[in-house]
Amino acid sequence: IYQLISRLAHDGIAILISSSDFAELAGVCNTVILLRKGIVASTVEENDLSEQHLLSLASDASKSTS
Repeated sequence: IYQLISRLAHDGIAILISSSDFAELAGVCNTVILLRKGIVASTVEENDLSEQHLLSLASDASKSTS
């Protein structure tokens, strides 16, 4: 599935992935938009994507919107 996603994205097709698996998101995505209660909490571009960074942002977002 990841090869297909990569090929489609390379061909210019937008792909939307919904996941709570930060390692997966960091490995597959060019941009990740973190939502908290349906509101954009953070946007992370490819050069800043890592599992740890996403986890940190998600943790911070949950504290600020609880």
